[in-house]
Amino acid sequence: MDRRTTFRPSAESPRAEPNLWEENVGRWPTGPATSKAGDSKAAAESFAKVADCYLRDGYLLKAAALLKQVLRLAPGLVPARETLVTVLDQSGLKPDAVEHLKVLLREYAILGRAADAARVAKALADLGHHIGVDPSLCDS
Repeated sequence: MDRRTTFRPSAESPRAEPNLWEENVGRWPTGPATSKAGDSKAAAESFAKVADCYLRDGYLLKAAALLKQVLRLAPGLVPARETLVTVLDQSGLKPDAVEHLKVLLREYAILGRAADAARVAKALADLGHHIGVDPSLCDS
């Protein structure tokens, strides 16, 4: 194969990567364009939608990369972080999942969501990371 030729999977290939940007033109604003325009929330929503498409099609690492971009644009977006933790865990990237679980635990504690904080603390313990948790968080 010539170096100048790029590999393109055939349409018959069961793992042919979808061209999500072309398929969804007009359905949502593209993340990079809205990000450059300064609309972080719209860009985060765009990236989250594309990440969901990648997840649905089984492209976990691409979804994880987009979810990280979502969290750079909107750090407090808890559902995106929860999805990212699941994707990282399924991809075998447990150390990264643990770091995001720790962030989730702090966010839930700040938000006063005791049941969610207890669930995240249990997930951390299941992964072998026992941390000190304020017992009052578990009183729900």
